[in-house]
Formats: sequence, C-alpha cells, structure tokens
Amino acid sequence: MRSPSGAPPTSSSTSRTAPRIRARRPPQPATAYDLGGLGARRRAAGGLARQIARRLYALCFHGPHWRVGWRRIVGPDLIDLRRHPEGGWQVLPDDGRRFYADPFAIARDGAVTLFVEEFDYRRGKGVIAAVDFGANGPRGRPEPVLELETHLSYPFVFEADGQVWMIPESHASGTIDLYRATDFPRGWVHEAVLLDGVVAGDATLLQHGGRWWMFATVRAGGGSYSDTLHLWHAPHFRGPWTPHRHNPVLIDIGSARAAGPIVARDGGLIRPVQDCRQGYGAALGLARILRLDEEAYAQRVETRLCPGAAWPGTRLHMLSAAGGFEFIDGSHRARPRLLG
Repeated sequence: MRSPSGAPPTSSSTSRTAPRIRARRPPQPATAYDLGGLGARRRAAGGLARQIARRLYALCFHGPHWRVGWRRIVGPDLIDLRRHPEGGWQVLPDDGRRFYADPFAIARDGAVTLFVEEFDYRRGKGVIAAVDFGANGPRGRPEPVLELETHLSYPFVFEADGQVWMIPESHASGTIDLYRATDFPRGWVHEAVLLDGVVAGDATLLQHGGRWWMFATVRAGGGSYSDTLHLWHAPHFRGPWTPHRHNPVLIDIGSARAAGPIVARDGGLIRPVQDCRQGYGAALGLARILRLDEEAYAQRVETRLCPGAAWPGTRLHMLSAAGGFEFIDGSHRARPRLLG
C-alpha cells in the first residue's frame, strides 16, 4: 500500500527479543528488466520519499487512516457471496499512531498468521509486521518482522518447496525481491533478486499451466502505479523470469492492480483487483481470468465491492483468506490527534 499521501515513501529482520538486523541484497540479479535511467530515478525517488515522510508528520491525522478488517468464515466466503457478509467485519486494533494495511494470511501447522504493512506516522515509512490468530481472533498486536531502509508493503507470503517465502513490495529499490523464512514468522533472510531495474507494485505469484506467473503493475513512461499490468513467467518461482511478449497485457485503472492472492474456484481463477477509478484503492473488484499463457492474457471483472454499512469508510482495497479467516482492508478519515 502507498503512504497516506498516495506517493511512494521510503523498510532487516526484527524479532520480539533480538536487535534489529538490516537485510542486505546480493549484488547479482536473477533477471534484468531495463527501464532506462533507473539509477537517477532511484536517487530522485529517495529524496522525494524523505520529503514526503517529513510532511506526513503534520498531515497524517487529518487524512485517511487505513485499517484491517477480519472475520471467521461461517458459510460462503466473500468470493462466493459477492457482497459483504451480514455479520460485518471486526477491526484489527491499532493505537492511532500507526495504521495496518495490506493483509496477507497464511495457514501453517494448524495456525493462522496474518502479515500486514505497519505504517508508523512518526517514522514515515512502512515495515512488515505479523500477528498470530487464534479461534477468537488476534493474539496480541502485530510485531515488526521485516524492515529495510525503504518503505515496505504488500507482503505476498506463500509456501513452496517445503518453506515459506515472502515478496514484499519495495518499489523505491527498483527490484522485486524474494525472502525466505528462517524462523517463521519473525525471521527472514534475503534469498534472491527476482527482477532488477523495474519500478513495480504489488507483485503477486501464481502457479498455473506448469509454470509460475508474476503479476505486477509497472510505472513506466510517467504512467500510474495502478493502471498498467505486466506479466512474467518462469519454470520455478526463483526464476529466471521472462517478460510476457505482449507487456503491458492490460491498461485499466479499474482492474490492473492486484488486491491480494489469486484464488482457484470452481475450476477457474478469481483475481482480486483494485478499482482505482474513484481514487487509490477505492473499491475491490473480483476478476475472472479468462486466458493466461505465453501468447495472451484476458480477464473479466464480475463483481465490484465498495465500502458501506458493513465496512464504513472511504476505501476497500484488499482481500486475503486462510485457515477459516478472511481479511480485507480500507480506510476512514481519522480524527486529528497529537503524537505522544
């Protein structure tokens, strides 16, 4: 997720007891994807991000405050319902000095762990945090598990080859990076650079048709982060990743950007998407993938879900589910509050 201003801010593994250790990125990328002049843009983006972070201190409590909603799934989930559940959503508590967004859940060894972006208003950047869920909901509050110098969000978490992996968004770095859990959920090491030289948002993986696919929105040529969908494919999630021959495969502010993991349902694939026609993350779309191969990509948006009585606010932005729980996020306007 972006900063509250909508622009990219500027996120080393941490634990509850261990001192913070900065994660380091190896110098050799797996695949190059050249947008030209990226080095200069990285430096400019870093300076801009620092300016934005300073302004956030004064502005954040007058702007949208993001929050995560959760519920136990009883009966159909949101994809089958195509509407908000009658019981509504419970909100993951925060202290007002930070927000939580971009929920990604994973069920493992009989337990559910929720990963989120934690954005501390005072620091002006996001880190990845995690909290365990029990039968009655969250066990405590989210605790930071991965932090870099740059802003981190959209912690895409998945299992493969008997291990747990994460691809967090860090578009300011100009890379798409893979992390491996060494002490799940609070210990992570940098494993590989999957793509280098690409300013991308919300990288999402899918195994389909005997190959791995990566979906991400790419900002190129002065365009938006939210309207231009690119695909890559690879024989393994580590790569090497090959750009789709028809990139960008979709240009649409209403359905290009990912809103969570792709879900298999009734022999098809449902892709949650962000509908940004009324602003960033304004509504959640459910798109059916009609074709996905090396020659073409096609999807059709079947449902659009908005904030309302069951989810008060101004945004509905993400969808994730695991282990009998379902998660969304969105925002409402926060009351002005002083930082203590």
